[in-house]
Amino acid sequence: MITIITGASHTGKTFLAQKIMERCSVPYLSIDHLKMGLIRSGQTDLTAEDDDVLTDFLWPIVREIIKTAIENKQNLIVEGCYVPVNWRNDFNELYLNEIQFVCLAFSEMYIDANYDKIIAHASDIESRLDDRDCTIDSLKKDNNEVINKFSACSEVVTIIDDDYENTIMNLVKMTVNQNSENQIERLLKKPFWVVDFLPERVSAERAKQYFAVEDFCSKGQYINQLYQRFAYLVTKLSCYFDIFGNPSPKEIFDSINNCLSKGYINFLFPDDDTLITLNGGDLYMTVYNPNVRFLQMVQSLAAVEGLFVRKND
Repeated sequence: MITIITGASHTGKTFLAQKIMERCSVPYLSIDHLKMGLIRSGQTDLTAEDDDVLTDFLWPIVREIIKTAIENKQNLIVEGCYVPVNWRNDFNELYLNEIQFVCLAFSEMYIDANYDKIIAHASDIESRLDDRDCTIDSLKKDNNEVINKFSACSEVVTIIDDDYENTIMNLVKMTVNQNSENQIERLLKKPFWVVDFLPERVSAERAKQYFAVEDFCSKGQYINQLYQRFAYLVTKLSCYFDIFGNPSPKEIFDSINNCLSKGYINFLFPDDDTLITLNGGDLYMTVYNPNVRFLQMVQSLAAVEGLFVRKND
């Protein structure tokens, strides 16, 4: 998933990118850093003040970086003001399905009420060398241009007119959740292993007895005990690998116990690009795309719980 963050100056684009990077462990590309690298290395005669032409110069480079990341199935945050309003025209539908777009702007009311605060926080993430030209009038002009131009291209602009912190954190939550949903969807297509109460598949000749055992074990005390073992396994895994959302041990146990009535539960391990799923009523858990260390840990913990791990045939 690619997250493009753009918008007016001083709206907190870099701050938002930083928060998403921290939550998702996703690499971050600053278009400003790219700009200064090209300028300072002599790759262009443009200067930092040439805003009118910098978008035309920088965007083709950024566009191809985005395409490359998508083709390589890599996550990336791209942040900066040098994004053209018609950026979607440079991508086909397959690329666009992998891109989230966030555009930030202040309302005039917010600027009037919070101008001093905006300037005071301008260097919270990166040091600005000179902000003397950033007046109330220039801020309003810049933000209104962003709102009007992107809105005219049917883009959604997040207009901050009240609670800045709450707006930003809602965007972080939305982006993080979207990234996790896309990662889950992708992982469900990967090879998987099964954590089962049986050590191997039952032959077709033994199907009648298997279904009788499955029916008996799917009811009452046995399945509750089995789900407790699943819960212990996932809880112990959380000592070694980060689970999305950082659930507490109690939350892990509750979610697995509730799975019987609520349908299913997913445990995403984003840093390891691994997913564990459990469908309510099933007598097994599924582990998608485990790396060697993750699989070895699952096998060790499963053995302690009297469970078996086998690759899906």
